[in-house]
Parts: sequence; C-alpha cells; structure tokens
Amino acid sequence: MGIRSNIFLCKRAFDDPSLTVDVYCIEGIPNDKDRFWNLSKVKEMLARRLNTLVVLYSPGELDYAVVFQPQSTVEIKEQKLSVKLEKKGVSLVNYPQQLRELHYEATRNSLEKYGLAKHAYNKYFEPFPEKTIDDFEIYRGMWFRYDLFGNHVQLAIDPLTSVTSRSTVWDLISRYGREEAKKRLAYRNVLATQEKGKAIYQIVRLDFSKTVNTPCISIGDKLYSVKEYFKRPGGRPELADLISDEECVVFVKRGYEGKELSMAPSLLKLVHKTDDFPREPTLRQELTSEVYLSCERRRVLTQKFLTILNPLWLGKLSVEFETADLSDLNKDAGVLAAPKLVFGNKQAVTPDFSNYGMFMKNTLRSFGPARKAAFSSNVLLLVYPSTVARGIMKNFYEDCKAVSREFFRTNLPDKPTSYSYPDFDVRREYESFKKNIDAVLAVMQYEGETTRYLNFKEWFDKPNQVLTYRVIDERYQLRRGKYQNLLLNVCAGLLGKMGGRPWILDKKLSADFYVGLDVGGDKNARVACYTFFDGYGNYVREEWRPQRAEEINTQELKRIVANAIAGYGNPLNNIVFHRDGQFTDGELQGIDALKSELLSNGSVTNDIKITCVNIKKSVPYRLYDSQGKQQSVCKIGSYLILDEHNGIIANSGAPLLRQGMARPILVETVPPFDNTDIKTALEDVYYLSFMHWGSIMVKMKLPATLRYADALTPFALRSIRITGVPL
Repeated sequence: MGIRSNIFLCKRAFDDPSLTVDVYCIEGIPNDKDRFWNLSKVKEMLARRLNTLVVLYSPGELDYAVVFQPQSTVEIKEQKLSVKLEKKGVSLVNYPQQLRELHYEATRNSLEKYGLAKHAYNKYFEPFPEKTIDDFEIYRGMWFRYDLFGNHVQLAIDPLTSVTSRSTVWDLISRYGREEAKKRLAYRNVLATQEKGKAIYQIVRLDFSKTVNTPCISIGDKLYSVKEYFKRPGGRPELADLISDEECVVFVKRGYEGKELSMAPSLLKLVHKTDDFPREPTLRQELTSEVYLSCERRRVLTQKFLTILNPLWLGKLSVEFETADLSDLNKDAGVLAAPKLVFGNKQAVTPDFSNYGMFMKNTLRSFGPARKAAFSSNVLLLVYPSTVARGIMKNFYEDCKAVSREFFRTNLPDKPTSYSYPDFDVRREYESFKKNIDAVLAVMQYEGETTRYLNFKEWFDKPNQVLTYRVIDERYQLRRGKYQNLLLNVCAGLLGKMGGRPWILDKKLSADFYVGLDVGGDKNARVACYTFFDGYGNYVREEWRPQRAEEINTQELKRIVANAIAGYGNPLNNIVFHRDGQFTDGELQGIDALKSELLSNGSVTNDIKITCVNIKKSVPYRLYDSQGKQQSVCKIGSYLILDEHNGIIANSGAPLLRQGMARPILVETVPPFDNTDIKTALEDVYYLSFMHWGSIMVKMKLPATLRYADALTPFALRSIRITGVPL
C-alpha cells in the first residue's frame, strides 16, 4: 500500500538571486466600495505598459504592486493616481505570498488564452462539453492551488465537473411560465456565453419588465441594451443574432460582492445539481458517475490539466513541474490509526469503520455513555404543531424514552408537559414556568421553517432539541431501522446539551486545552465564535461576539479566552488554537498578549506552550490509496506531510464514503506559535474529528473545535444564547 496525491513539485528553485522584482507604491486609490476594482485596473495598466506579470499586495495602509522582471521601469501619474517605483531588483524569494500570486496570475492568463471559462477564484472549465448525455452536457474543469514549501513552489490540481442543460434558460422560462421560472431559477448557477467566451454566474433575478432591447448596460457615457452590447464595435454580433426580441433580461453576478450584469436568457444554460438529475435509474446513474469520478478517471484528468499548464510561463520565464506527484516515496505519508473511545464503565474501544454506525449503536447499547445527562426537576416540555395528533406525539415520546434508556442509560421524564401551536402561545406559556423545566423537545412541521427554528432556539433558553415532523413520520414508513437511527440522533443531541457525553477520547491529546476560532456571516453582519475543549476532547463551553471585520478583535480574543481558562483547574502547560482559515498578524498579536495575561494571573505554567494551527477545508487536495498500478479511495486517517509546518489529512474516506472521494483538509502550524511538530498537529485534528455527538451514525470531517464553532454561527448572528453543545 502507498499514498499518492495530486500535488506536483516545480523543478526550479526560487531562491535564485537572479530572479528579482520591482516594487511600486500605488497612491491615490480611495478606500471606497470601488477600491479593489480600481486596483485591478491599475494592475492591468502596469502589466500592459511593462509587458510582464504584476500582482498587488497591501502590507499596511498603503497599496503596492510587485512587478516580475519588467522590461522597463516607469513612474505614472494620472489625475490623483500615482505609481512610484520604490525598490528595484529585490530578490523574488523575499515576497513569498506574491511569488504564489505570480503563479496564479500566469495560470489564469494561460487558461483564459485557451478559452477556459472562469467559475470562481482559481476554478476554470473547458469551453466545450466533453460529452452529451440525453439533455445534459458534461463540462470538465480544474481547481488549482499553489504553495511555497522551502524554496520550491508546489501545484495542486483537482478536476471539476459541471453538468449543464442543453436547453437554454429561455427555453426553461417558456416551459415553466414566468412565476414558476422565478422560483425555480432564482440563485441558481448558469453557464453564460459572453463577449470573451464563457463563464459561470449566479442568477440574481429575472426581470420581465425589461427586454433584451431595453437599455440597461452602462459603458462610459453610453447606455446599451443586451443586443446592442454585442452589436457594438468590438462586440460579437453573431451572439446578438441568437437572441430573440421577446426575451426578458436576467441579472447575474459572481460572488457576494460581484457586480450585477444584464444577460439574455438564450445565452445561459442552467448548471445542474445532482438533485436535478432525472429519476430514471440508468440515466441518473450515468450522470452521477460523471460527477463522482472514479480514482482512475480523476487521475487521468489531473494529468491532462497538468499537461495544459506545463510548462508555465511567468512572463518570459518558463517553469516546469514534475509529472510524478508527491507520495510516500518522497514524503512522510501513511494512515493514522483511529483513537480508542471511552464509553460507559470506562470501556475503551476502537471504532470499526467497516460498519461505523452499527458499531456505535452496539457499543452504546452494551456499555452506555461515558457520562449521563442529569435531570434536576424531571420536567420536559414537548412542543408540536396542532396538525399532528396527540396520539402520534405520545408514541414518538415513548420511543424516545425507550432509546434514551437503552442507549444512554438515562430516563426521560415519564410524562412531558405538552403544548401544541398555534392553539397556545407557546412562548408566553414557557415564560410562566420555565424555572421548573429541564429541557425542551420542539417539533416543526416542515424542513424549511428557518424562522420558526431560530425562534424556538431564541425562546427556549433551556437545553432544547428541534426536529421536523419527517422524523416522527418515519415510524409509519416501514423503515424501523432508519427511524431508530433518527431517534438516536435526537436523543444524543438533547442529552449532549444537558451534559451527557456518549464517549470521550481514551488517550489524552497533545495539549491540555483547545480553542476553536471561526468567523461567520458576511460584510453586513459577522460574528467570531469560540469553542473550548479539554485534553480528552470533552466540550467545555462556547462564546461569541459580533464584529465588523474578518479579523477577530484582538482585545475580545484576549478577554474571552482568558475568562474561559481562568479557574479551569491546575495551571495549563499547553494550549492549542484551531483557526478556521488563517490566523492574521493581528490575531497572532492578540495571542501573544493573551500569553502575557495568562502568565500574570497564574492560569498557566511559566513554561507554557501555545500552538496556533490554521485549518483550511476549502482546498483542492486529494489522496489516493495506491496498490501497484491500482488507485483507490484513500482510507480514513490518510495523511501527507508537505514540510515542517504543513500537512494534509483525510478525516473521511474509505470505507465510509459511498461515492466520490474524500477531500483532505490542510493543516498548518503558524510561527511563532509553532510549538509542536506537524504530525502531532495532524493527529490532534484527526482525533478531534471523532468528537461530534450530534450524529451517532456518521463520522465528521472537521475537528470538533471548528465543527461546533461553525454550528454556533447561525445562532450568534441572531444574538441567540444557546445552552449546551451546539448539536
């Protein structure tokens, strides 16, 4: 057995002193909503004038451009804009982030030259479908990432698949009718044929008050209709000829902050989700197999896209990548053993991946939980829609009592206090006697009742579990096994919030205390979420604070973590922070200030070690299990160490995955808080991925530090203080 990857090493070392850059200071760009658009225009202007690659960066309040081996040096002044040459002939290796970005820029230029369609940041699709199946077109694409390890750049390539309809959006509007089309097509992705080829956008809205002959596109001081836009000098009149005069205007954009664009529906094709595939088994299976690629097919496509990029031209410099991927032959790689988990009676067992869900059920049935939940008043409130019969709710609760006794060794209150809505004002009734309630079970009628779900979470300040009637109705669907599994998750969630712990880790992790950090929301509302765990993966508590920016407020970080650690117990020797995404310089300064605070108040020992770890889940890495010439899905726990600070780990994989391949996560230790080796950091992340109790039947991909922080976000955005683990 061996470990293979989709990561390729650049043959050229980039510490060559002859590789230099010029650095330009950009002045006069106002810090407004158009700042990044204006900076992009400056970058294009510099690249054109200097005939080379240019990338931007902002080390502080000022904006800079790094220019790679320019053919001439200029200083530019246009109105308020000024571009001044500050440094000349600086070694490229002094700008590691810009070195990566130069490779990105060169790759985008190369792919767009071949007509590939941009989908999102560093994701591109080929301009023509690979094949057509019935009324569906299959497009292949690639997602790429560059990293600098040591003095070499490494390239990761992951093939992408997009399935579009052969029919246009205009055809679908005609088929559905206007009102139905608005519902079905809103916020769906579409492949657009446009002036410079193709690209993927998201539909914002369909506007039937405008036609493709209505002026709505502003360029300079002129206003064009969609058809006029293509007919203008330098446009593509052949596309205008494809558009009928009756068509409405579809507004699309790319990303949350992208600008809205006006397009003709006959030049758009709907990008399908797997849920859209026909129910006919043969056709559905054929389409699904094109999306969830076999290992062999994925590796062949990876080599295809590597061939397209190899060699890569950085201006006039050609760089080439090895065609053999990184593997256990040239890197530390392998499969981590699963940790032992402690259940009732301190029984420690190793999970059986061949039938994970059944193993967990049988182990809980045999030994019970590591810690039972406690009922002080022995009162539970049961809330349900008045459309559900009382007898059905009674049967459901009796089943919950049985599951709780059998698997969690916990007796739910014999008779719940029941209220149906809207017959009763549940919120008012709850307020009148909530002091005597231990927990709440609340039922919604439908899956999509987001407002009601959040209202329940806000109203009920005791441990509560919210579920949909679909769970209850499984009792009458002749699927007793599925029904029991759902009940198992309902009870695990409720009892976990009340202090119950189905299992904990048998062996202590590398540190005494773990902190998960995540920032959720968007530019209009953001929250920083914190979760805290002990050295055995046991959930301690959570906290959150609203904030404006993506960077966590350093003063809040210091105060919240110091309060969580104060009085925790014996002084801590080792603390690990897991950050979803990447620590900023400001956040690291906050960690440094926190260390001083903890030392001064005696919460930690004098030789305290603090480790900061970036955890990135949106990365294009893949690992393969190699048996000779055979490639198969990687096993759970497969890892590959890239260098002393970076490694990837597959917390999911064979044999649990039923289709597709695991996508590993990238783990990075962050200087100066890199007080552990990368393999230990990978092991911690892997072991903590077992510590999610909301789903007994399924193992999670993310470590619990971040999985719970992510689950906390929707409540924090609504300022809802939940009680217990966010299960």
